[in-house]
Amino acid sequence: VDDQKSFDELSTKYSYNPKIKFYKYEWIDDFANKRNFLASKTKSDYYFRLDTDDTIDHPEFLQQAFTNYAKNKFTLVMFRYMYGFDTSGNCNAMHWRETIIKNDGNIFWNKKIHENVNYVATRKVNTGKETQIGIIHKHDKEDAEKSLHRNFALILREYEEVKAVDGKQDPRTVGYLARMYMAKKEYAKAVPLFEEFISTSGWDEDKYFAWIQLSDCLIYLGAIETALSCVVEALLLNPTYPDAYFHMMAIYYEKKDWKKAIEWGELGFAKPTPETMYVTDPSSYTWRPAAQIAVCYVNAGKFEKAIRMFTAARKLAPLELGLKTSFTHFLDIYNDNESVTNYLRLLDYVREDLKSFRLLVDSIPARIRNDERLSTAITMIEPPKKWEDKSVVFFCGGAWEDWVDTSVIGGIGGSEEATVYLSREFTKLGYKVTVFNQCGELEGMYNGVEYKNYHKFHPKDEYDILICWRSNMLQDVKARKKYVWLHDIPFKDTIIDEDFESLDGVIVLSEYHKSFLSHLKDQSKIIVSRNGLNIKDFENISEIRNPHRMIYASSYDRGLQHLLEHWKEVRKEVPDAELHIFYGWNTYLEMMKIGRRPKEYYDMMCELMKQEGVTEHGRIGQKKLVKEYSKSGIWAYPCHFEEISCIGGMRAMATGAVPCYTDYAALKETVKYGVKVEGDVKDDKTYDLYTRKLIKL
Repeated sequence: VDDQKSFDELSTKYSYNPKIKFYKYEWIDDFANKRNFLASKTKSDYYFRLDTDDTIDHPEFLQQAFTNYAKNKFTLVMFRYMYGFDTSGNCNAMHWRETIIKNDGNIFWNKKIHENVNYVATRKVNTGKETQIGIIHKHDKEDAEKSLHRNFALILREYEEVKAVDGKQDPRTVGYLARMYMAKKEYAKAVPLFEEFISTSGWDEDKYFAWIQLSDCLIYLGAIETALSCVVEALLLNPTYPDAYFHMMAIYYEKKDWKKAIEWGELGFAKPTPETMYVTDPSSYTWRPAAQIAVCYVNAGKFEKAIRMFTAARKLAPLELGLKTSFTHFLDIYNDNESVTNYLRLLDYVREDLKSFRLLVDSIPARIRNDERLSTAITMIEPPKKWEDKSVVFFCGGAWEDWVDTSVIGGIGGSEEATVYLSREFTKLGYKVTVFNQCGELEGMYNGVEYKNYHKFHPKDEYDILICWRSNMLQDVKARKKYVWLHDIPFKDTIIDEDFESLDGVIVLSEYHKSFLSHLKDQSKIIVSRNGLNIKDFENISEIRNPHRMIYASSYDRGLQHLLEHWKEVRKEVPDAELHIFYGWNTYLEMMKIGRRPKEYYDMMCELMKQEGVTEHGRIGQKKLVKEYSKSGIWAYPCHFEEISCIGGMRAMATGAVPCYTDYAALKETVKYGVKVEGDVKDDKTYDLYTRKLIKL
């Protein structure tokens, strides 16, 4: 026992039993020393290695097991050591551990942290494995964090001590340190250590799992393709283990390549669970991959196979609560898919009989009516129509999330916001307005504007006024008037002269925006418009303004980093300065999942946002956002992004939050007053100047 108080209490409590002996041990940050101390105090032929927070799983088999060990003359017996469990009680961290040791001086412990057994070279060791009995390590989240912190400090100290002497590291020390950085979610620090471990370790099994863990770190950092190459290296080392196959499945799942994800998942699922001394999650070889393969089958539209794999997962883990709940959901999806398939067959059968077709469409249950396959089939069977005069159609296409008119209450992007408010204005002028966008189950009529899922757009209809959002994707569609309303920086081939002839105009948001279309011959068709604000959002606002309160309300990758990196300088000069950040990570996180944004940047920014005086609010509605601007003395925007308009700057001017901004791209057109900072946005000196001017303001 390490501490004196516990030693005294335990010695007194169990003094009645002479078979229980307690020894006071002075802890010296050395686990091997402690194990060897225990062995030195043991008088019996064997000792059983247990910690005070361990319990024995199936102790009823112990007596029989001891008889077996003696019969086989084992000198070392390995037990399953289980020290991680999910909320359903399933083990998710296990490895084989030296548990029963013959105390004959042949075995001793080595290494201060993550100790392991060593043998006297001249003596033979007979090792056995106990398959019926296990050891469960009981610890709560707080204990686990304390252990991680303690062990990390020990292993880092060992690493630094060797580095200072000769740098010849024990590969195991490097591997342990890499995994600890990984457990602490410091993936960028783990990566070079895993690489060092792989290059120095002499064990293929160690290298195999290191390649797998290195790939996990790279996925978190957004380096999907490099992660993929790491898994390939693992496969080349050992094609018999399933881990690499399941990691391939996970990578292709993130890429939304369901076919490849399924192929790799099925290959891995056919492999046996590996016999390894490495730390593993038993469920990662059984029900978890089965459930993930099932999800891939659902996304691929192969529902029969999804049910097969999901049923397999349930058999492997009948008590898993998540599977029980999800199974009902899977059955609903399966049954809905059957209904959709049957309706598709019927629609094809009655496609020539318009009356029967309409009756069949009316009979489709509401829960599957917006299924993309059904709505596309219905749209293409419907005879093309000519839209009435004074009707306006916006075609917005797909998006990262569903949105409609009321989405402005909770907050949406500037392009979506512009569509919502402009469509409302058209209805006030007597136009019938329809927006084809990604609205999912939210489809319906809002403020006189009809929102329909974009796959219900009929490309053979003849429209009155058609406004195509963001790019010229409908050049072959007929319309009396046809416009492209650009909301982004256009690539040179977004609109070319051949397509331009079919358009009545291209609407841009600034002269700067127009400059990207200088390659088009007929410049008269380019209409320079502006973004706008909903004036009603600014009525009856009576917030108390704090002159030392700053607001940032644009995408976080457009300049926020510069502000946060100089924040300590700001707080040093203005101790009560506040920075309130709005926008949210919603879209960034979705893009990060498929490798289009790096996780390393996300982690770095989240860390910078923890500074004193900084508050990240995420996404809020437009009305609430106006109030936040009104509370703020300064709109801080050290922008390095090619803004084509900037609603944020307009909102700042409308509320009286003084703009402090870089004079870049369209900001010089949009922002009419405030503190303007000139300079190259790629030069750090510009942001030093920006910080000085911000402090002065």
